[in-house]
Amino acid sequence: MTRYYIFSNPGSKEKYTEVTVSEFITIVRNSKSRFYISFGNAVMECTRKEFIKYRKEDRHKRYIKEINEEYAPAAVVSFEELPMSIVEKISAPDDDNERDEKVIKAFWKFVSTLSEDKQTVLRLYYGTEMSQEEIAKRLGKTQQAVSYICRSALSKFNKDKRF
Repeated sequence: MTRYYIFSNPGSKEKYTEVTVSEFITIVRNSKSRFYISFGNAVMECTRKEFIKYRKEDRHKRYIKEINEEYAPAAVVSFEELPMSIVEKISAPDDDNERDEKVIKAFWKFVSTLSEDKQTVLRLYYGTEMSQEEIAKRLGKTQQAVSYICRSALSKFNKDKRF
């Protein structure tokens, strides 16, 4: 059974007062400026600052959990072991395998100069068979943001052409 707690009236010795479900619903409906955190079997009122901090921590915990459960194998793949199909996405492939390998190494060297967030997106997109939509969903981004990171990185890399 879930218990509901709201801030006590000023002057009270207790910080929180327990309320019934119907009282809690009435309070929530009548006030848009109150914030609550759910702990499973308890819902407690909190300040806006506490709410924002809790949400950030909660999102971060979920992100870390997902990374540990689903992305760890993709993140530890050696760049040399990645499929040669990456060359097709980076530039037009040649019959020259040596050139293709140079392109791949140059690309990953370029990626290592980018922010950690961009590196993660690019490793997942070019190093796995995940779609932009799947990456966006798992990283808490939009598909458009993932697409932009991929396009802008390729554009910068192709302008550089150090391979």
